Amino acid sequence: MSGFDVGDGMESPELVLCPLTLRPKLRECPPDRYGEILDAAVEHGYRGVALGRIDEAIARSAGLSRERFLDQFAQRGLSTPLVEAVSAWGQGQSDDEIDAEILPTLDLAVAAGAQTVVALSHEAGLAPVQVAARGFARVCERAAERGLTVSIEFFPWGGIPDIATAWQVVQAAGAENGGLVLDTWHWARSAQGADFATLSAIPADRIHVVQIDDAAPQAWADPLQETLHGRLLPGDGVAGIAAILRALRKRDARPLLAPEVFSDDLLALGVSEMAGRVARATRAVLAEAGWR
Repeated sequence: MSGFDVGDGMESPELVLCPLTLRPKLRECPPDRYGEILDAAVEHGYRGVALGRIDEAIARSAGLSRERFLDQFAQRGLSTPLVEAVSAWGQGQSDDEIDAEILPTLDLAVAAGAQTVVALSHEAGLAPVQVAARGFARVCERAAERGLTVSIEFFPWGGIPDIATAWQVVQAAGAENGGLVLDTWHWARSAQGADFATLSAIPADRIHVVQIDDAAPQAWADPLQETLHGRLLPGDGVAGIAAILRALRKRDARPLLAPEVFSDDLLALGVSEMAGRVARATRAVLAEAGWR
C-alpha cells in the first residue's frame, strides 16, 4: 500500500473513512451532512471512503441518482474501495434468498469501482460452520463474477463471533476471493481475545480489511451499546493495536486500513474535528507499529 504526505511531515498509509461513524443515527444522513463528511475526509488526508448500501438508499430517497451519488466522491478525488455490507447468508438461506439480499450491494460495488464487500452475520447463536460456509461460498461466487472479493466481519455477539470461526468459514467455503475483516475492537471484545495463533495461520492476502479502533479497559454491560457509542481512539485503550499491526506487517499484509471509531463523545466535537482526531490517532499507532 502506497504512502502519501499528510501535510505534517509524516508519510502514512492511505486511510479509508467510515461515514457511519460521523452521524448520530446510522440510518439517517441529510445530503448536506454527507457532503460535510466527505469534505472532512479530504481535509484530513483520507484517500478513500467506505460506501454503505444504506447511504445510497438515503441519497435516492433525497432524489439523487446512483450516478450523482457516486459523483460526490469522484469530484473530491476520493476512492470507494470498500462497500458495507451484505447479510442474510449464514443461517441456511437458499441461493435465491441470498441473491436477493446481496446482488444490489454487489452491483453498487461494481459501479463504485470497489475492491471488496463486507459480509456480516449478525444473527444471534453460533451458526454451524458448514452451513455458514455454504452461504458464504454463494456470496463469493456471485462476487467473483463481478471481480470482487468478499470479507467476513466477525462480531462477538453474532453467529460468527471471533476470528477463528470466521477463518474456519472462509476455509470451508473454499473460495479464493473470500477473506476477512479484522476489527480491532471486535478482536479485543471477543471471547478468544488476542488470538495471535489464528492470525498467524491466516495467509496475509486473506486479511482484506483492518478496521482500527480501541476498547476501554472495562467492557460495557451491553456490547451493542458500546460498539455503537463507546469505542476509543486508536492507542487510547487495551486492544493492543500496534501488536496486531506488527504481526501483519511482518508478513507483508496489505489490507485496506479503515479506522472505525464509534464514539458519542468524539461526535459531539463536530464532524471535522472527529475525523481529524481519528486520522491522527490512527497514523500515530501505524507509525508505532512501523507501518510504512
